[in-house]
Amino acid sequence: MDIVFATNNEFCPYAAIAITSLLEHNKGEIWIHLFTIDVDESNLQRISQLVSSYIDAKLLIYPVNASLLDGFPNPGVYSWAAYLRLLSVSLLPPLDKVLYLDADLIVMGSLQELWNMDISGYSCAAVYDTILSYSITKDYIGYDYYAEGYANSGVLLINLAYWRAHHIQQQLMDFLKTHLVKLPDQDAINAVLHGTIKFIHPQWNCHTGYFAFPPLVRSDQKKYIKTLWRNARIVHFTGPAKPWYRECVNPYKKDFRKCAQLVPWNGICDLKLQSNRRKSLLIIALRHCKNVVAMFFSIFYGD
Repeated sequence: MDIVFATNNEFCPYAAIAITSLLEHNKGEIWIHLFTIDVDESNLQRISQLVSSYIDAKLLIYPVNASLLDGFPNPGVYSWAAYLRLLSVSLLPPLDKVLYLDADLIVMGSLQELWNMDISGYSCAAVYDTILSYSITKDYIGYDYYAEGYANSGVLLINLAYWRAHHIQQQLMDFLKTHLVKLPDQDAINAVLHGTIKFIHPQWNCHTGYFAFPPLVRSDQKKYIKTLWRNARIVHFTGPAKPWYRECVNPYKKDFRKCAQLVPWNGICDLKLQSNRRKSLLIIALRHCKNVVAMFFSIFYGD
């Protein structure tokens, strides 16, 4: 399997946890392709030592110059590293496909079934995001959510052969340089790739929306919510309350902490919320509340 992660310096400890969870549950040859932006050498060495402790795992590091993102919208509360998955074609060797995983997730089981999935004729495979995410971007995404879907970009089985044949990377870059986006890479992926995405079972990207916003889950996906409480293969801690904060109420928070204990990183299991993060967390939470209100006004009072 070829697995892609992307991180900045701040997120390195959490990327290490995600990588550890992957390697603990998946055996056999695994190539980890790590896209980095402004990461200290000491953190790269830590991750390299971690991966080398697993016999069948190999690590390739791709330092990315920030100038490659010139012209992209400022990601705001998100990291510039979020854009790096969009550069997979130019950064990676000529692979047919890769599995991209966000750094704020944990793997709970074998990914072989996902990796073996047939995505011929599709740009990628992904899981639906909530109606909330689509509702705050629909004005410039410009297509019907229920007809063509809106994907969460935290887990993507990417058909690189398709991307090369259809010049997807250039289309994504062109979109970002001509649109103001709210959910940086995710908006671009959905705007450019809608109609070519293979939507898959949410066990492969069990994001926090399934637990925090059940009413905002697509009606055809609500049947999975109950089973996701215990049968997720990939748990994605979306939203402002990450599992390293006390405020996190995701039912898989304990699994995250258990995995964190396997990572030799000082303080990585310390869930004390630092005082200088309280204000930023509150701002993000309030912004999410504002988006919920905006969505309901759009549904009931929009055109």
